[in-house]
Amino acid sequence: MKKIYMIMALVLSALVAAPHLYASGIYARVVSFEGDVEIMSAGTPVKCTVGMSLDAGDSLRTGKRSEAIIALDARAKNIVKVGEKSHVVLRAAEDGNVELVDGEILAMLKGLEPGETFQVRTPCATCGARGTGWKTRTGAKETEALVIDGLVDVNGINEDGSPMKGGATVGKGFKLGVKKGEKPGKEKKMSAKEMADLSKETADMMNKASGGGKGGKMGRAERAGKFSDKIENKVEKSVEAREDMRDRKYLDDVRRENEPRDTHESPREIVGGKLTAR
Repeated sequence: MKKIYMIMALVLSALVAAPHLYASGIYARVVSFEGDVEIMSAGTPVKCTVGMSLDAGDSLRTGKRSEAIIALDARAKNIVKVGEKSHVVLRAAEDGNVELVDGEILAMLKGLEPGETFQVRTPCATCGARGTGWKTRTGAKETEALVIDGLVDVNGINEDGSPMKGGATVGKGFKLGVKKGEKPGKEKKMSAKEMADLSKETADMMNKASGGGKGGKMGRAERAGKFSDKIENKVEKSVEAREDMRDRKYLDDVRRENEPRDTHESPREIVGGKLTAR
């Protein structure tokens, strides 16, 4: 019993050890980066490191041939990649999860909770989805969404910053552009090359996020999550083993009671868990 309590304590400590940002309404950490990545936190420049936590209001800027991959959950199932020469600001969920000021961001969402959504906000549009993969590109005057998986809802933005009515939904294999102050245009089918390039980029991002490839070191939270999973499995196996031992002991006790004590005693057998005379 003490061993089980100890294992359960390790599970709790592993979960607590994982850095989290629930107080600010987001969870974000750097799982991989390459090249020149500048992070500003509370107005102060911070060195980018694998495993570091990011808070609402923090911004990232990437240089030429640079990128940063961010996990939005402890198991790294919801991932975004900030592409080269991009500027991104993390926001609380109610303000749109990510503000893409300039450049591009690739998102792959495979672990959102029921009813949970993810949104990228640009100077020209909002792009929101649930359980979807897509890339958002933007400049000051136009935004483009390219969808590799699922559906993405795209809306233009009014002058006061509110989403316009009459948005559009973009499906897998299609792209759509939005000019500033206008409603989304018509969706267009991506070329085979565009789809292949986007698929390759997404696979590369997921590989790096899981610890493979260049710059893909595993962060502290991911290690803690994997450790807690192993501990939980040990807890389950330990409990099952104890129950199995208890059942075997019960049967052994019953069999011992069933053994004839003298030559005049008739042997009995176990039927439905009860002792009965043969």
